[in-house]
Amino acid sequence: MIRLSNRLRKHQKRRVPQLNTTSTADISFMLLIFFLVTTSMDSDKGLRQQLPPKNEDKETVATDVDLNTVMAVGITAENEYTYSLPGQAEPTPCTDAELRKQLAIFIPRLGDKHIIEIQASRTASYDRYFRLQNILTCVYRDDLKRKYKQRISETYVP
Repeated sequence: MIRLSNRLRKHQKRRVPQLNTTSTADISFMLLIFFLVTTSMDSDKGLRQQLPPKNEDKETVATDVDLNTVMAVGITAENEYTYSLPGQAEPTPCTDAELRKQLAIFIPRLGDKHIIEIQASRTASYDRYFRLQNILTCVYRDDLKRKYKQRISETYVP
């Protein structure tokens, strides 16, 4: 008899204890809603430059600028860079590296008295304009490194 009862016990199905999961979906949705409501979403900042407001009523007053301190940098409708140095009549087409080289020569030569004029065609892409901003930022950063002989954080990559 003992053997028979042991055999019967072996063949009985063992029941696995189960958890009651009926409210799990409700709790998970409540947690999801809680986190959606309490977290803040990052908003796109856009450009860091604060552009002046458009005033159509205001009359612009011309200021006297020494043309020997102005370098004109442009983006054509074909998304190509051009530059024109003081005393140069026609803009010269160039690549990113050539423009960076010309800016690196122009900016330290005149010091704080230089002016860079940016002219962009309305049909030029935003990507080229942002690349131009990065090139200018890199040139100024490199100029500051030379000027103050210290390491400046590398935030922009050309």
